[in-house]
Amino acid sequence: MQKGPQFYFAGKTFHCPQGVYYPSEDSYLLAQNVKVEKGSTAIDMGCGCGIQSLNALMQGALEVIALDTNPQALKATERNCKKAGF
Repeated sequence: MQKGPQFYFAGKTFHCPQGVYYPSEDSYLLAQNVKVEKGSTAIDMGCGCGIQSLNALMQGALEVIALDTNPQALKATERNCKKAGF
């Protein structure tokens, strides 16, 4: 069982471990306003828990390159994307 805060995005619950950027209002505002072309590749720079990676994949991106200096953030992003079926 995962411990730590959860966040909600696109009607689903995801995990954000301690020490990883937790999505706040700016994260949701960005997700609402970024449009991703279906079939494209996106880069999520400073991915944190992966909310922007999830957003791009849910909009139809074929690939997202997630980058972060925090290895726990990369693990969280990967885990959350897998949980969402990507």
